[in-house]
Amino acid sequence: MLRNRLKELMSERNLKASRVANDIPNLSRNTINTVANNKGKMLQLETINSLCEYLEISPSDFFEYLPFDVDIKISTDEETSVTIADPYTTSYGMESFFLNLYITQKRNSQLSGYNSQTFELSILSPNRITFEHDKNFTDETKYSPDKIIYVWDVVIGNPPTEDKFAEQKAAFLNFWNNELTPGFQTMIQEEIRSKIIDFFNNEVIPNTEFLNWKSFYFRLNYRFDNSIYDFKNYPDGKIKIASTDFLDVPF
Repeated sequence: MLRNRLKELMSERNLKASRVANDIPNLSRNTINTVANNKGKMLQLETINSLCEYLEISPSDFFEYLPFDVDIKISTDEETSVTIADPYTTSYGMESFFLNLYITQKRNSQLSGYNSQTFELSILSPNRITFEHDKNFTDETKYSPDKIIYVWDVVIGNPPTEDKFAEQKAAFLNFWNNELTPGFQTMIQEEIRSKIIDFFNNEVIPNTEFLNWKSFYFRLNYRFDNSIYDFKNYPDGKIKIASTDFLDVPF
């Protein structure tokens, strides 16, 4: 894995992207932000050279490297279930659920060959999420979430592998605490969030266009001291959305 340290280097020097862009004519503020967030897949040598010269560092100070790669996958055990109610539904509820989170550490060396290990985690949405209809109850109005932000827990373990949990926990904590630097931990956390957004965009939102997902925000709480088995009634590994209340309509 390879990442640049531009964000940390700028922070150490109290530099803003706009100031760096002003001082380096051939780099735009958008380019600096893209590089600092490790978003771009291609980083030109000219850009690296300009930044290293400006910050008075060597490329070895600019980059951080670990001798392995990490893959992240998110899935559910079953397809999303959506129950479309009659037009007098006043709210929809998305029941508590968990997502499978698989983090795979991969090494491919000329001398030792290829090997990998996969860590099983879960992303928990512990409470029902309610989408309320607008009071005017017009057909054009979508159902909006009842909270500004939701907190989902990332925990170790994934049903039904409870018998392997102790071994999994020890291996994952060693990987997370001893093999990753804080910068790579942050990068993986950002990738997990991005994968969740991709999952909802591909698997959930296309079937629930009547819900106002633009007003839906979530925050991840990493609870590596807990496992999914600490939650006695952990939710199903399936996203279920159905009507919860109806408008009283005289017939």
